[in-house]
Amino acid sequence: MKKLIVCLALGALICAFCGLPALAQEYGFVAKWEGFSYPRGVAVDPSGNVYVVEQNAHRIQKFTSTGTFITKWGTYGSGDGQFRYPEGVAVDSSGNVYVADKTNQRIQKFTSNGVFITKWGTYYPMGVAVDPSGNVYVADYYGNRIQKFTSSGRLIATWTLEGYAYPRGVAVDPSGNVYVEEQGHNRIQKFTSTGTFITKWGSGGSGDGQFQDPWGIAVDSSGNVYVADYGNDRIQKFTSNGVFITKWGSRGSGDGQFCYPWGVAVDSSGKNVYVSDSRDRIQKFAPINTPTGTNVEVQLDYGITCTFSQVTARGVTTATVTETGPAIPGNFKLLGKYYDIYTRPNYSYSGPIIISIPYDDAGLTPAREKRLRLQHYVDGTWVDITESLDTTNNIITGEASHLSYFAVIELPYESITGNPEVDAAMCVLDNKYTDPETGLATHGTYVSAVANKIVEMRMAGKITKAEGGEIVKKAAQSSVNMP
Repeated sequence: MKKLIVCLALGALICAFCGLPALAQEYGFVAKWEGFSYPRGVAVDPSGNVYVVEQNAHRIQKFTSTGTFITKWGTYGSGDGQFRYPEGVAVDSSGNVYVADKTNQRIQKFTSNGVFITKWGTYYPMGVAVDPSGNVYVADYYGNRIQKFTSSGRLIATWTLEGYAYPRGVAVDPSGNVYVEEQGHNRIQKFTSTGTFITKWGSGGSGDGQFQDPWGIAVDSSGNVYVADYGNDRIQKFTSNGVFITKWGSRGSGDGQFCYPWGVAVDSSGKNVYVSDSRDRIQKFAPINTPTGTNVEVQLDYGITCTFSQVTARGVTTATVTETGPAIPGNFKLLGKYYDIYTRPNYSYSGPIIISIPYDDAGLTPAREKRLRLQHYVDGTWVDITESLDTTNNIITGEASHLSYFAVIELPYESITGNPEVDAAMCVLDNKYTDPETGLATHGTYVSAVANKIVEMRMAGKITKAEGGEIVKKAAQSSVNMP
């Protein structure tokens, strides 16, 4: 075993020095949304919202990361906020949106909600990208060049590409390096922010690292490069120096398949990849994170952990946080937001699933915190699945039969005696905690120094037994076992 570990570590080290990826990552289909009219460029803002250039509708549509429509803008024309066959789209760190308005031969800049800000001209813009400093790069298809502008449209630099490159896509990594997709040469070129050549890769073909009319290009926060290989109906992923990592897709209209992919974008987490294709849809992909096996533990976003008893077909497990969800009963209080946890694509599991979700205890008294429960939405009803509550690490855990909506809720306070003043005087007799502020008990035997009653409580805070009797007040206040 020690030799195996050493060999694996050495292999990873060698890969690091060679510039080779240690492990090839696989991607799986997560979701899709349809009904577009030639969706071309795709971009993701810092909050994870997705912008789609709908070329034949001459407009931009904005969605949440799960495909919920937010807003749209644009009509056919040449006025401010109008488009004629727009192509590329990019979003800066402030959420401003830049659109390559191809046939109008200009770049238009908008707020995140589509309010027009400014515009400037360029010859035939196909791709647009923004660097960390807010500079804008434009792939001028027929001009055979890359142009660099300030965020307000002042020209900074231009560099011409060799031969008939026909640049379609352009992207910028976190260090400011510029990647250009050349349709005419079936390759990617990498430059510094001033246009100095760094490296290039690709040739015509269908092998790994080859392209057939590449179209969209994107770079994640780690510098990995994603290329929409249009003619090969696939996405290819590379290191920042062009070393092939993985690929996915094939010709077809099914989930995870492509029919001439156009645009590609990746969110700030580097996990979620969005692709547009000629089937008039956006597909969302993520790394396969749920292998086959028993007791499979999966770490999700937001600190959520899912442990599957048995996974018989691997896939992608994802979690999203939403503001809206199935209505919580009126006497419960929702703590935070809803958690929508689901699996894709054709993947199968059996047996119970252990769900652990962290929560924020800000503003909660100890007594209120002990009223937290993990709820699961099952067949139109919220069901309490709580197994444990870790108040030290702020994690609540439950057991579910399947995945859907989950929520952390606070149970309503239930009066113990019917008199708030009496409740406040409840004292614990058997060294178990009760909150003097509310009098809420979690379990055990308690006494009310005011009402002179013994009250036995169960977990939900309801009375299971209440007896009158002469109780020594001193004993109640000292929180010791009654003789």
